[in-house]
Amino acid sequence: MRKVIAVNEKTGERKEFSSAYECATQLGTGHCNVLAALGRNGVCFGWRLYDTPEFLRARIEELEKQLENVSE
Repeated sequence: MRKVIAVNEKTGERKEFSSAYECATQLGTGHCNVLAALGRNGVCFGWRLYDTPEFLRARIEELEKQLENVSE
């Protein structure tokens, strides 16, 4: 599952969710909105949403491999 970290833009309160679905339920929205916010480093209902550091590191590795394949 993809864990989500949410930070309230006004108060700075930080919450961690075990999945995008849990985050969506708590924020009162659909999981697609949560995933879209994660993809654009965006805000959803006043909460800035982030992937976990582990997820981000894995994604960076994937992107570096893609760069190797397309670089000349």
